[in-house]
Amino acid sequence: NADATLNIIQILVAMVPCNRLYQWLGSTLEKGGAKETSGEYRSWIEEYSSQEFRNHTEKIESLLDSLCVKVLSEIKSQEIISSWLSELGDAYIQAMEHELAFFEQQPGMQEAYAKLNESTKNENPFLAISDLIPPRILIVAGSDSGGGAGIQADIKAASALGAFSTTAVAALTAQNSRGVQGIFPIPIDFVKQQMESVLLDFGTDVIKTGMLATKEIVTGVATQLKSEHSPIERWRRMMVCDPVMVSTSGHVLLEDSAIESVKRELFPLSTIVTPNIPEASLLLGNRKIEDIQSMKDAARDLCAMGPQWVYIKGGHLKNLGKANSGDEVKAIDILCNGRTGECKEYISPMIETGNTHGTGCTLASSISALLARGHTVEEAVASAKDYVSGAIKASVHLQLGSGPQGPLNHHWQNYKW
Repeated sequence: NADATLNIIQILVAMVPCNRLYQWLGSTLEKGGAKETSGEYRSWIEEYSSQEFRNHTEKIESLLDSLCVKVLSEIKSQEIISSWLSELGDAYIQAMEHELAFFEQQPGMQEAYAKLNESTKNENPFLAISDLIPPRILIVAGSDSGGGAGIQADIKAASALGAFSTTAVAALTAQNSRGVQGIFPIPIDFVKQQMESVLLDFGTDVIKTGMLATKEIVTGVATQLKSEHSPIERWRRMMVCDPVMVSTSGHVLLEDSAIESVKRELFPLSTIVTPNIPEASLLLGNRKIEDIQSMKDAARDLCAMGPQWVYIKGGHLKNLGKANSGDEVKAIDILCNGRTGECKEYISPMIETGNTHGTGCTLASSISALLARGHTVEEAVASAKDYVSGAIKASVHLQLGSGPQGPLNHHWQNYKW
């Protein structure tokens, strides 16, 4: 029953930090040559550095994932889910803290800390376990041959913000700064094979979906992610859905028949959905969205379709925040909490430039990277907006392509082009 399942989950939550910590410590000591000694801990090191123990740990994590997915699918109240996940997170942290405290109390550990600090550069060397698996995102989206949007922009943004990207290409496009010349949807079985290949091996912290092109691909991706007992359930159930429908140049990137599938199948799985004004309008039956209030109303109605948060980008409304003719034009976005209905405004100066190709992809993948790094949704949105604003500002002078939509400078924090 549900109570018994919850009890098992709580036990597994306490076990996982122990196993991961022992695995890391055993592997670290083995690499340092400790296994070659004849000390009393040799058998301990051999046990915890072994592939068998690693497999055992991964099985426990897989079971924990499967049970969590099962319970979450049966609980209908978002408030209960949020409270329960918060309690599990606290339990996991407490379990890890107890394990660290145990090691810190052992004879000679302070001296060992001093030596380890020289190489790990961490305040607490045992927390170097977090460096073994970097923040990960799996991007399921279309490829942009021009490099400004799609998976290419996703990887650039995620890398700039400190996350490791894996991909499942859902569609190929022939496009450049002038527009989209052609689209080739990838066969759905191969899209699913890419996802399974990545998730079985690397796992991921966040799924990010972008251009999915057809109803069949949308359904296939959703089916792959909803499978309760699938061995690919190796992610933290965070998903950023960027409902890409129309390119900046006006080319249709999602079949009309797929729009309902996106709402019905992907939205309920999503941590956050990130439509722009035209996309939000299409999702709501071509509703007019003309000002901040109508943006907030639209965000609340989209939240009612299942996502935990909705972030509507206001860049298409050029006169937002401009009360008088001499006022600075603002780019105002709206973030809505699906549980409370509360909306928050994110405001930045509107930057006048044609180099805005891929802003939506870049923003969604930036949010994904920051969520994978442990930021809250509100923190991730704020930092992602700052990053995208910087990328647009740093691209104003660039002359890449001869068309009206040039790319951003995703590398603005590190390189001055």
